[in-house]
Amino acid sequence: MTVASSPRDDGAIRQTAPNIRAVIFDLDGTLLDTEALSCRAIIECFPSADVGIGPIPPGVRAALEEGGLLLPWDLKRRILGLRGSEWVPVVLSYARDVWGLEDVPENVGDEVVVDKFWKAWEARLSELCGEAEACPGARE
Repeated sequence: MTVASSPRDDGAIRQTAPNIRAVIFDLDGTLLDTEALSCRAIIECFPSADVGIGPIPPGVRAALEEGGLLLPWDLKRRILGLRGSEWVPVVLSYARDVWGLEDVPENVGDEVVVDKFWKAWEARLSELCGEAEACPGARE
């Protein structure tokens, strides 16, 4: 944004604000429904060869698919609003303890493990974003 300036009669510089006609303010999920895509990206990061984590067991995977590839609420509520460095260890612990993934590292908070899983999630989410749908009222 450029701010125009002009000299005043007394020699001081006067700045004028640009003529703003509209502002777009978007909180997550206000204009585009990306929450479901985020959940799907997390689920699809298993298996994660970069981290050495295998696939979600078939029965668990089938249940997740039946639910639209959304994270279970008991997991989702624990990670809402967290940064990747905070939610990745929660997800990995959940995958080990609830879904039964035996090859999840014990130290789920290890910086290298977190960074690799987070990058895999970001890459997958980026691929899925083309499927994002506008939320009701976003086009008006």
